Amino acid sequence: MLKRIFLILVTIGIIGLVAGGAAMAYFISDAPKLDEKLLKDPVTSKILDENGKLLAEIGKENRDYVNYEDIPDLVEEAFLATEDSRFMSITGSISYVWAVPS
Repeated sequence: MLKRIFLILVTIGIIGLVAGGAAMAYFISDAPKLDEKLLKDPVTSKILDENGKLLAEIGKENRDYVNYEDIPDLVEEAFLATEDSRFMSITGSISYVWAVPS
């Protein structure tokens, strides 16, 4: 009896793996091709000399990383103004959004 239950569970597991693999293959086949240009970080590279003096900046775009504390309050308020009224009270996802696919 125990052997039969084990075989049933193994069979269900194998069927699940095959079905999952088939589903993954289906979704991957519909996925768009990767564009290498979109994967590159557009942040400007900085070339320094041995003393740390900036010699050149190379890149197509003039971008820098900034800390959250360095973002002006006006910019933060502008981003928040584009959000809906629940933005500050939700934790990151709205439950009814997840109910649609399932």
